Amino acid sequence: MHCIDVMNAVARLSDLHDWELVGAEVESFRCSLAGTDGFTKAQALRMTRWANAWEGLPAVLREFYSKNFHRTPVSVALYSILENRKLQDWQRLAVERVYKEHNGYMPQIEIVPRRAK
Repeated sequence: MHCIDVMNAVARLSDLHDWELVGAEVESFRCSLAGTDGFTKAQALRMTRWANAWEGLPAVLREFYSKNFHRTPVSVALYSILENRKLQDWQRLAVERVYKEHNGYMPQIEIVPRRAK
């Protein structure tokens, strides 16, 4: 894993930099570039995996998640998407309710894509 790969992942996750989970990883990477902290290979791989998962979402979902990650159900769902984990049905329904509040209608696509594995 090269530094440029991580920089690319950081750029691809720019919509999520204000989300504490992603922001902490981005800040750790910035500190490592400044020489004040380290950045492990595991962190680099995680950032790349997250960026790939994020870019795999349809644009309408990226917009929804980037504007609502501060809401607990959305944060849980987004973390599940980035980590390729399964959500329980009640969690999925909670995210759909937030989507409806945000957009005024139920999502026309699957709000939390099924796990790839």
